[in-house]
Amino acid sequence: YQRRVHGGFPFMLSRVFDADISVLGWSGIGVHRCGLGTHPTPMKERYLRALARSQQPRYDFNSWVPDVVIVILGGNDVAGGLAPPAKSAFVTSYLTLLRSIRNGRPRAPIICVAHGKNCLTVPPKDSEKYSPVLQDYVKTAVTEFQKEDPINSTNYYVLEPESMKYPEHFAYLDHWNIEGHQMVAKCLAQVLEDVMKWERDPKHQSPQPLNTPPLIDTRTTITQLKTSPTILILTVFVFSLTLYFIVLKWKLNNSK
Repeated sequence: YQRRVHGGFPFMLSRVFDADISVLGWSGIGVHRCGLGTHPTPMKERYLRALARSQQPRYDFNSWVPDVVIVILGGNDVAGGLAPPAKSAFVTSYLTLLRSIRNGRPRAPIICVAHGKNCLTVPPKDSEKYSPVLQDYVKTAVTEFQKEDPINSTNYYVLEPESMKYPEHFAYLDHWNIEGHQMVAKCLAQVLEDVMKWERDPKHQSPQPLNTPPLIDTRTTITQLKTSPTILILTVFVFSLTLYFIVLKWKLNNSK
């Protein structure tokens, strides 16, 4: 269960805001390049695909329209076993992804998140070294994109769970454990409240994992989307947490 997507912060967020969720993920993925020893296709290319291993067909963005997009991306680029790429190369790739997001999601706010020093999913000495690099790269890309964003709704946020400690809140391959994911969900829930002015489900005010894993195959989650609300997440793997690309669709409580 420690390595199942359903125990991760995306599903905790979905319960806090009473939202359906879908997670798309690939281990080791980056925005400009992927982690050492993984695959060659970064998210800037994979994001446009309907099938992860095939360039065709392209995903039909009109088939489902989210309300907000959250991108947590870049850990594998800067701390995936290779020296960080040149800043200009990373920023160019991040901008490519943001433009693809905006083209497909013309009215959704975009929240771009970079890891703080205590939560990048590597040992502390590496986190202290690489998280400032990641923050600088992502902030530069966001600042550049804000100049061209037609709806002026792209935000930058540094993820810094106050109580997260190593190794207490980390697990397999230095990725967050259940308690670590709760801390991340708590931070992002506050961001969504601030940016989207959403209200929490009275039954789930605080992010909590499921007591038992649901009997559902994460590979089929995308086909099980419900009408509203909905959360879509593109991720390296919920418990590798070097990329989380989150799209949430908010339920209008009084729309029916």
